[in-house]
Amino acid sequence: MTFSFSSIADVQIESLAGMKEIITGRVIVEEDGRFSDYGIYYWTALISFVASGIMYNAGPVISPLIFKKYRTWSEEDKANCDSRLSSMFFTYICMHICYIILWQSDFYYEPGPVPFMLMTSRLTNAMFGISLGYFLVDFAACWKYHLGGNAMILHHIGSLTTVLAALWSQQCHYFGSWLLLTEGLKSGRLYMYNGMAILIRYAAG
Repeated sequence: MTFSFSSIADVQIESLAGMKEIITGRVIVEEDGRFSDYGIYYWTALISFVASGIMYNAGPVISPLIFKKYRTWSEEDKANCDSRLSSMFFTYICMHICYIILWQSDFYYEPGPVPFMLMTSRLTNAMFGISLGYFLVDFAACWKYHLGGNAMILHHIGSLTTVLAALWSQQCHYFGSWLLLTEGLKSGRLYMYNGMAILIRYAAG
């Protein structure tokens, strides 16, 4: 499977050559200075975290240009609106990558050396890295302004735990891809049906 964002994924940092995780010993950066298929998530998480943070902080500048009554809103409503810019961008990127993984590619649908639940790739690791960076920024905003109440904070804790578990265990990327495919549709029935289908498929497989 080809990673479409090659200019980002193939960055070379020779000073980090040979870097490994302290706990697992997995290679993060190859000897040539390029991120490994596993380690790419560190790089994409950093990029996503910085980009999401910039977009979130740009909200107070952009939102008043779109919504005339923005300055009259409460701080919580302003913060909720400001978070939409990074949220929309993440949703588009996430759904696009999941579409490539699940429809344009035969990665999960061709016989492989391991069960599909254990199949991972450079692209799936990059996708979870992007999700991790965004979720961290969004979680910080929810925590600071208490957006969505305790339910939203618990939701983000669950999301972060799921993403980190998928990355560190290198398992269940297939189900994670299906879940993230409908990331921007939480209020619709499609999101619920998709979640139910994932649960059934997981129990069956």
